[in-house]
Amino acid sequence: MMITLKIFQFSFKPYAVLLFFSMLLLLWWSAPLWVYRVDSTIGLVDQGIWYLIVLAILVFMLLLALCWWLLEHFLHTLGLPDIYAMVSQIKILSIWQQLVFYWASFALLLSTAIACLVAIC
Repeated sequence: MMITLKIFQFSFKPYAVLLFFSMLLLLWWSAPLWVYRVDSTIGLVDQGIWYLIVLAILVFMLLLALCWWLLEHFLHTLGLPDIYAMVSQIKILSIWQQLVFYWASFALLLSTAIACLVAIC
């Protein structure tokens, strides 16, 4: 019998989402005043800039949740085990297999970063 570790357990809690959005709203209102208290010679930044920063954080969180959902959906569609089982089974590999896996992951990440830079240029 193999025991799998539940590393990432997400459960939807509406009050946590409400708390997160209210903290972002509080940050939007209070960040200009905090910046002004640090250095009173600077001018206050327009509220629209802070709105864009908060909006960027929200979009990032949304994209992160979408990518997580897509990963789990594709794993399920392909008939692969869920991500928790895969992560816990990496520790079962021998040390040289783990090293090869980490180097292959690094090489894939590096090549993806280079491809993104090439696409931008």
